[in-house]
Amino acid sequence: MNASIKQRRDIELWEQHVNNLQQFLDDKDYDDQARRLGIPQRLEAAKQKLAKVQDDNYVKSLVGTLGADPLSAARVHVEEQVVIWGKAKLSPGVSKDVAVGDPASLHRYEVPSLLDRVKSKIKRARLN
Repeated sequence: MNASIKQRRDIELWEQHVNNLQQFLDDKDYDDQARRLGIPQRLEAAKQKLAKVQDDNYVKSLVGTLGADPLSAARVHVEEQVVIWGKAKLSPGVSKDVAVGDPASLHRYEVPSLLDRVKSKIKRARLN
């Protein structure tokens, strides 16, 4: 987990929220709608949340959470037949028509569909 990355992303998110609410509030054509929707109160709440995520203590409050992993390009280890993306490692699905040592097999990942996974889970539950 990288708490500083999570903090930066949260700061960007809340800055965008504040900007959007401020733009809506500044548009005089929507004064009545802004009051009806409580935009001034929402803007104040967004500013408070922005101040909270900008605080140094916010990073400490993230301890024990998932945080955020840096986004980076995937790396392929052909000899090991593994794709590494951040901390995740993906192995190719075993295919009957492609040899295990064949580098072309890296492009054939067999990810089960949601329906297949549910069926498999039901099947395992019936066996137990």
